[in-house]
Amino acid sequence: MCTNTVLAGDYEDGISAYRAGDYDNAISLLTKAGDLGHPQAQYYLSIIYEGNSGVERDQKYSLYWLEKAAEGGMVAAQRNLAAFYHDGVDDPDDDFQKATSWYLRAANQGDLSGQLNLALLLDKKSNSDLDHKEAIRWYLLAARHKVAQAQYHLGLMHDQGRGTPVNPEKAMSWLMKAAKQRFPEALFTLGIKYDQGYGVEQDSMTAYKWLLLADLNGHPQAAARRKATVVKLTPELIAIAEHLADTWLDTN
Repeated sequence: MCTNTVLAGDYEDGISAYRAGDYDNAISLLTKAGDLGHPQAQYYLSIIYEGNSGVERDQKYSLYWLEKAAEGGMVAAQRNLAAFYHDGVDDPDDDFQKATSWYLRAANQGDLSGQLNLALLLDKKSNSDLDHKEAIRWYLLAARHKVAQAQYHLGLMHDQGRGTPVNPEKAMSWLMKAAKQRFPEALFTLGIKYDQGYGVEQDSMTAYKWLLLADLNGHPQAAARRKATVVKLTPELIAIAEHLADTWLDTN
């Protein structure tokens, strides 16, 4: 019997044992496959040792197997390993270089989450114009696949001139693409732009429409900002804005 067949058998039997609650046997079978280089078995072991699966938590083993799976080319492992080194919270144990390296490996395999998170790291954690240009490249790859968060941040890059000259037209184009997917931050940002006349002609009625849509889609600051904007409008203009918002919801 060929090695690949044996590996697959140990992995599948290990998963079956795990699902049946036979954790000792599951770990034994998955470890056997993992030791011989089966990335899925290695990844599953990393999850098991996280301690949320009926097995006592062991972060050392969890990280060991996660690194093995990532080195074996498994995209989900590369992405999770990157997140381990940078979890989005200010942490003295974070390792920007390792996180960037692992997100890059996932991104190079076409992983949209890897591309987005790599761009976010380069955008938010660096003051280098070169890194900001690279962030735009990865945002763009994800944005072209309709990742709303990437579209939104790409709009901000063009709006604020990070890694690229300020371009209000491109900024609005990408913000609108994200808004059409009902991304709350994009809806809210459009409301603020129209309220302040930043990059667009000031228009309180249009601002109210976007802030209302942001509020309906769960943006935490939209309700308060909408209340501050509504006092600038007559009842007739409020009614028009609400009608425009309803129409927009019907078509997006």
